[in-house]
Amino acid sequence: MIEIEVQIPDSPGALIKLIKPISENAGNIYTILHSHKDKIKGNIPVLVRFELITKDKNTALEKIKKELNSLGFLILKTADVSPFHHMMAILSGHVFRNNFEKIILRITKTGAKVHDIEVKITSPENISNVKFLIEIPEDIEDKVVTRELHKISIDNDLFLLTEEIL
Repeated sequence: MIEIEVQIPDSPGALIKLIKPISENAGNIYTILHSHKDKIKGNIPVLVRFELITKDKNTALEKIKKELNSLGFLILKTADVSPFHHMMAILSGHVFRNNFEKIILRITKTGAKVHDIEVKITSPENISNVKFLIEIPEDIEDKVVTRELHKISIDNDLFLLTEEIL
């Protein structure tokens, strides 16, 4: 699985131009993540995860990078990563009265990675909602992560919702 992060212009059609060289060079795209919140000087970072369905993966990846550069896209990083899928979990309650860092550490001890956190809070005294986007490597069963999230919710008197994201 290849992960490539590229800066593209925040304009119509730029995302299509980004993924075209990947698909034309035997890339099977699994994930595209981009955020307009992270826009810098009219450009947004885009993270694309894909598998190369070819025997000569190195040549295909080099062709993709060359084509992206010729289109004027700035490649921020390229990495070979393990295959994974996402799970979304929401913890609701007095999340910040508990040790928030310890909650994240407990999730990561399962072998999963907290990829993104979104918080809805009005004040520390009120109930808050924290949404976690969790990356789970393919070699780890969902139930391992779900079981730990359930334990976290019980230990901290929190309500838990989970959903696997394909």
